[in-house]
Amino acid sequence: MGDLQNTICQLLTELKEIFEENNISYFLGGFTALNAQCQEEFDENIKDGSMLVFVQDARKVISAIEQKNRQNRVLEYLEKNKDFPGFFLKYSAEDTTYFEKNFYRGYQTYGISVNIFFICCCPEDNVQKKKYGLIEKGLFGRNGYKIYKQPGEIKWNKALKEGLENHDIEELFETLIRAYSEPSEEVFYHSYIRPKITFRGKRKIFDTVQKRKLNGNVYAVPGDIEGFFKGTFQRPYQEVFALPRRTPALVIDSELPYNMFFREMDLTPKQFLLQNEKNNMDQLAVHEECKEAKEYIDETWAKVKAIEKRLSLQKIYDSTCLEEIRQAWDGGDYEEVYRILRPWQEFNCYCRDNNLKKEEYIVNEKLERMVEGFGIGMYL
Repeated sequence: MGDLQNTICQLLTELKEIFEENNISYFLGGFTALNAQCQEEFDENIKDGSMLVFVQDARKVISAIEQKNRQNRVLEYLEKNKDFPGFFLKYSAEDTTYFEKNFYRGYQTYGISVNIFFICCCPEDNVQKKKYGLIEKGLFGRNGYKIYKQPGEIKWNKALKEGLENHDIEELFETLIRAYSEPSEEVFYHSYIRPKITFRGKRKIFDTVQKRKLNGNVYAVPGDIEGFFKGTFQRPYQEVFALPRRTPALVIDSELPYNMFFREMDLTPKQFLLQNEKNNMDQLAVHEECKEAKEYIDETWAKVKAIEKRLSLQKIYDSTCLEEIRQAWDGGDYEEVYRILRPWQEFNCYCRDNNLKKEEYIVNEKLERMVEGFGIGMYL
């Protein structure tokens, strides 16, 4: 299990403790629950965690998390961020970096996170159901959820205008809590698996609880776990688990705060991600005349990855490491010198292969001078 999954597990454990201390009912959701059911540990390609709570407990959940006030943790949601892309909560590690290429969602925090989705009751009134559905489509679509976008962005602009025209954005969060708290046998929750997963007449799926292990910790899952997976995936869950899952292009660092990363980029997260969103790779692929724009995106992404790699290497090649290199060289242990320098040399190769100016990505100037004095080449 990688650093990403380790951090997700830590966040899940923290939330589990908070929920249990405050008698808040919760369940693992989506692929998080599927991993617990099928193998009791995370896949390497899991990129975020998912938990479910009842919408009636929304305020209690927010209060419990914020009162805990854990260091380097932040809870983000619509009421705190008017650009937040939907009706859910995002619990993030501020001392990490995580974002996807070309995919802006309106967040203020870009760390590794767990999404807390609400189990909502569908309004009985069809007019109300359509109204709030339009509101949520507007929230998702305006910030990069491509499933709601059409050419010219007509669909989500219309949804946002129609759905929000009578609501102050800051009051919308409370409005949706009230709208979805009315008792109903038809319940739903949002997920990255599908925008809206509905359980028609299946409220009882969540009436009882089972326990499942995930990376050594015991969590709650819906009592009717078979019914939950059937409604979520629309096919046998064993079949879903066996399917390969594509991991998107990511920037991830479990130790580097995202604010530091974007400071190195000299851009805000919004500026950088919107810049790439304008030249979406999927749109460029079908237009021959856009080759130059595609090349620009590839070049930009190579620079982003180079900055990420350089910041990571700066943690390795500190004063202590330089002294170890010097001692190994003076002692004639050249194999050890090359072993320690291998990550640095691989980074140099990355810069060369992507036509990046090496002088713009110096890891440690003392290291450069030392290696130059040894007469060792920069490349493997």
